[in-house]
Amino acid sequence: MIIEQQQNHPLGAGVDTGFGDAVKFSKTYPLIASPLTQDANAFNAKIRTMLPKWWNGPSDNTQKSDPDTDITLVCQPTGEPPPVDGKSPDAGGMLPGVISMACMNDRHRHGALHGGGRYWGFNWLVDARRRLKASDVFAPGTAWKTPLAALLDADRNANGTPAVPLRPLNVADPGHWVVARNGLGFIYAYAEFFGAEDGGAGAFDLIPWSKLRPYLNPHGIVPRQDWNLPLPDNS
Repeated sequence: MIIEQQQNHPLGAGVDTGFGDAVKFSKTYPLIASPLTQDANAFNAKIRTMLPKWWNGPSDNTQKSDPDTDITLVCQPTGEPPPVDGKSPDAGGMLPGVISMACMNDRHRHGALHGGGRYWGFNWLVDARRRLKASDVFAPGTAWKTPLAALLDADRNANGTPAVPLRPLNVADPGHWVVARNGLGFIYAYAEFFGAEDGGAGAFDLIPWSKLRPYLNPHGIVPRQDWNLPLPDNS
C-alpha cells in the first residue's frame, strides 16, 4: 500500500464488534526518501499537494467526522490488487520510470448501502516530473478511443445484461487509467462500470497492450518488449 488514511467509527452502543468504542485514526503515505534527487522531490511535493484534495474528511484527521461514518482513502501501487470489490486482476508491475496506483476514497455511514466512493488512477512520470498524458501511451493521430471503448464494453457486458443501461465511459480520461507492464488498467465506481443501481465498492479492468498495438506510441512510455505480455493468471 502506498497511501492509506482512515477514520473508523464504532458501530454504536450494544454492538459487540471487538474493536472497542473509540474512533480510530490512521494516516500513511510513504514518500521517496533516498536518493533525494530533483525527480524524487517533485514526486514528494505532488503527493503532499494531492493528499488534501483526495481526502474527504477533516483536514487533520484528528477530529471526528459525522457520527457513525467511516472514511477511507487507499492508493495501491501497480502490482498489488486494486482497492475494489470481488476478484480483480493484479496490474502486473510498474512500467520503467512510471509510478502508478489505483485509488479509492469512500465515506460509508453505518447501515447505509455501499458504493458511494470515488475511484481514480494516478500515474506519475518520474523523469518528466508530471502526470501521464494520453499521448504518452497512444500515438497522436491514431483513432484509439473507439476500439478501446469497445474492448471495455465487451468486459462490462461479459456477465449478461446489466441491471440498468450502460452509460458510455470517458476512456480518454487518464484520471481513470492505471498503466502497467502488461496492459492499461481502468478503475471506476462499480455502478458506473457495470450499470448496477447501487452497491459494490469499485471495478477494475485491464486491457492487454497486445490488443492496443496498432495505436501505441512507439516513442511513448510502453516499451516494445511489453506489447505482447500476457495478462496475469487471475485475470
